[in-house]
This record gives sequence, structure tokens and C-alpha cells, in this order.
Amino acid sequence: MGAEILRHEWGITDDELLDAVRDHVSGGPHMDAQAQVLFIADKIEPNRDRHFGGLNPVRKQAMRDLDEAMASLYAFRITELVATGRLVHERLTHPET
Repeated sequence: MGAEILRHEWGITDDELLDAVRDHVSGGPHMDAQAQVLFIADKIEPNRDRHFGGLNPVRKQAMRDLDEAMASLYAFRITELVATGRLVHERLTHPET
């Protein structure tokens, strides 16, 4: 939705930027460095500490290696979702049993 607002209301036409905005919440399979930076920045910004503690190691990783920071964030999130019994993504449903 944010990418469509940027395109239609702000006239942004840079597809790489729009893709980065689309992927900044859940990530995506083919994220370039710009998309990774936006994804990571969203997850490690200082206000996240009140909801998710222990982000300082990921902040340090992000300064050294974007791929390493991405992997740490995905691992953190998947562990949290499994522990709370939630779906990895809201568009996914439980398979029929």
C-alpha cells in the first residue's frame, strides 16, 4: 500500500525504491542493498527496543554485513512467531488437516 501511495500520490516511479518499500515489512526473495537497508532500518530503529529487546547485536551486524543482519532478523522473528503460535505472514493459512 505504501508503495502505491508513493507511486500515485507522490509520482515516484523508481521501481527499485518502490520494491524496497513493498518489502520493508516482511522482506522479499530478491532484495537489493537498498531494500535490505530499508528492511533492517525499520526493524532496528530505537523505538523497537520497547517491543523487542536485544537488538544491539543486530545493529552492529548491520554496520558490517547486511546479509548477516537480515539472517539474524529473520531468525529472531521466526523464533518469536513459532513460540507464540502465530503465522509467519498474515496471507498464509494453516494447511487443512
